[in-house]
Amino acid sequence: MSDEGGRRPASAAIMIYVDNWRWVTLFLLCLARSAPAKRIFRCPAECTCSKDSVICVGSSFIPRTVSNDINSLSIVNGTFPEIKEATFSLMPSLQLLLLNSNSLSVIKDDAFSGLPHLEYLFIEGNKIGTMNKSVFRGLRDLTHLKLSCDGVGPH
Repeated sequence: MSDEGGRRPASAAIMIYVDNWRWVTLFLLCLARSAPAKRIFRCPAECTCSKDSVICVGSSFIPRTVSNDINSLSIVNGTFPEIKEATFSLMPSLQLLLLNSNSLSVIKDDAFSGLPHLEYLFIEGNKIGTMNKSVFRGLRDLTHLKLSCDGVGPH
């Protein structure tokens, strides 16, 4: 495989070079696939967003495209009728959640699951009729709950 001067022919050197690049490319592809994907952060039109808080006024939905690093979410004068199970689970850093004066009439069981750091929860001025205690299941750090809605009673 070598010529008279002890060197490899040019074609062999090129093959080694190409083979090395294949391994480097394969390594980089594996590395890129193993890195956790970061969610794309988009502030909804009805909201004002900063690095750690989101305030929505008049929203017809609960935003789900916000950063998972926010620690405060306020939604007021919204027109969404219910909160489903694990609605806020993509926001695990939330410490304060304010849901005041919305058209909210139903909060499903485990609606706040996935919020291990939630300390403050305000649900005032909504149209909730009944609510199960399992709505609040998993809120181990909750220290302040302000709940005042027309007709709320235990179920």
